[in-house]
Amino acid sequence: MNEVMTFQNGTFGKVRTVQIDSAPWFVAKDIALALDYRDAEKMTRNLDDDEKLIHTLWVSGQNRETT
Repeated sequence: MNEVMTFQNGTFGKVRTVQIDSAPWFVAKDIALALDYRDAEKMTRNLDDDEKLIHTLWVSGQNRETT
């Protein structure tokens, strides 16, 4: 399992990332909040299939599938 890294700044807040094949992937929910979207699932519908994936992350003491 890849390690989750959290970045934080005053403009966008906290954004979780994970490295997959040496490339950073961002947690859709965090990006949706940073861009003031209400629904991360609707936001990701506009992405191509090669721009999104479901990945299992250890979140809040549980394995969770995250977009």
